[in-house]
Amino acid sequence: MNSTQKDKKGEFQVYGLDDFVTTENRFEKSGKYFHPLLAVMITSGARLFLS
Repeated sequence: MNSTQKDKKGEFQVYGLDDFVTTENRFEKSGKYFHPLLAVMITSGARLFLS
């Protein structure tokens, strides 16, 4: 991540009890072992096992 990406602000829609739009310059960088499909399978498998 270079300095221009750190300084770039983005607009985000936040949903919850109060919906609002905010402008932030903090972005999450995916970790080394990030895999969204694997996370879904682990979570759903654990829920099936518990039921």
